[in-house]
Amino acid sequence: MAAFSSADSYRRFEQTVKHKTRYFHDQQVRTFLDTVLETSQYRKESIKEFSVLFRAQRGYTWRKDNEGEPEEMEVPAAFPPERMKPLAEFAGDGRVNPKGIPYLYLASSLDTAIAEVRPWVGSYISLAQFVIRRELVVVDCSRDQRKFPFWLVNGEPKEMPPQEREAAVWGDISYGFSRPVTPDEPVTEYVPTQVLAEAFHSHGYDGIVYRSLLADGYNIALFDCGTAEVLNCGLYETRSMSFKSEQCDNPYFVTKYCDELKKHREADRKPEPPKFSQ
Repeated sequence: MAAFSSADSYRRFEQTVKHKTRYFHDQQVRTFLDTVLETSQYRKESIKEFSVLFRAQRGYTWRKDNEGEPEEMEVPAAFPPERMKPLAEFAGDGRVNPKGIPYLYLASSLDTAIAEVRPWVGSYISLAQFVIRRELVVVDCSRDQRKFPFWLVNGEPKEMPPQEREAAVWGDISYGFSRPVTPDEPVTEYVPTQVLAEAFHSHGYDGIVYRSLLADGYNIALFDCGTAEVLNCGLYETRSMSFKSEQCDNPYFVTKYCDELKKHREADRKPEPPKFSQ
């Protein structure tokens, strides 16, 4: 049974394909990918035929309401079936697909599908249900949790068992597929997961399952867009958004302003938050 050489194997692979060699892999990257494929057999899952999944796209088309009547008008409507699938000429770099090669991104729930397109309040979303047309075999990259890389600080313990190294590496793979990438980040952030996806594809998998960090659900990327078809599609409007945060590091303080604030408080002139008109 193959084993990862280090708990830090994914990070090393990530740095290599992003900044050194991308299309011709050195021996270290090839060994890493071989180990990923061999250990992926324990993360194999199936999606049954006739399963229903969701896909959202920002935007809409128009349809005529009350056609032929005096009240005839054009109103927003959901995209047609052919528009709900990606086209090769418009397929940009994605988390799983390279530019020009379309994969079908689906989600396990309506809310997850909508969250993944990152709408703004007032925007229209075309939301479709897709039906799976045959049983699919996918690799589930959502099982393992990312671990704190203590080995980067203290050095990797020599006695770390292969099973723990595997769990650590697959935790990094899981986070790599799930981590939100903002539009202002370089597209090279997608390269490591694109390389992994290509390896999974060539190994015979139909797609990849990974956790959504934007909602409580899962994303499913299918390599063959023809393995699922539109069942129905409706138009949704984003009415509200909510965010939850948790402090993850100690704050720093600018002494100058802390001292000034202290003087104001001592003078009983406590600052008040600004007030805005409603």
